[in-house]
Amino acid sequence: MVIWFREHCPHVDGKAETEKFRDYWRAKPGKDGRKLDWPATWRNWMRTAEERSAPRLRGSPSLPPVDRGQQATDAKFDRAMERARAREAAAE
Repeated sequence: MVIWFREHCPHVDGKAETEKFRDYWRAKPGKDGRKLDWPATWRNWMRTAEERSAPRLRGSPSLPPVDRGQQATDAKFDRAMERARAREAAAE
């Protein structure tokens, strides 16, 4: 389960979400609190947590998550590489 979680839910605090999961289902009365497959119920809970936690583009839920900080870093790196190439070309 830990391996599955690390692969599928990188934006989720696993310990905190598992505690929420336990508390929620322990407090659920009657037949709603009984499950045939607890690991599947947990995976579904974690998928929902990942959907809530993963960064998303506004208005584009079908697009993959975007890390704006990483985009800014990539853009700075690209500009620095362009300047370095220009210096190399000027030195030749």
